[in-house]
Formats: sequence, C-alpha cells, structure tokens
Amino acid sequence: MTDAMPRKPAAGPSSPKPNTSDRAEHQKDVINGLRRIKGQARGLTEMIQANRSCEDVALQM
Repeated sequence: MTDAMPRKPAAGPSSPKPNTSDRAEHQKDVINGLRRIKGQARGLTEMIQANRSCEDVALQM
C-alpha cells in the first residue's frame, strides 16, 4: 500500500506545547492509522487461512 499518511513534525523541547485541538486531531489521525493497520492485518490473516497463493498475500502487503 503506497498511500502513506502525512506526518506532522513532533513537538520538541523548544516547540510550544500543542493546543488541545491539535492534540485531539493528532490522536484522531493516530487512531485512524491504527485502524487501517488492523484492517490490513485482518485481511492478510483471512487470506492465509483461506490458503490464498503467496503472490496474492504478498500483493496485499
């Protein structure tokens, strides 16, 4: 899968503290990314259990 999520720069020691809305948006982005990973893993698991070909499984990755 090539649709990488854009990343925001991490807040370092010299950066101002992110406000609450920025933190909520970042948390939402992280949760959405984790859900996408979970879906991909579930799909791969189902493909392997269904004895799909190695080429099909590799293509899904």
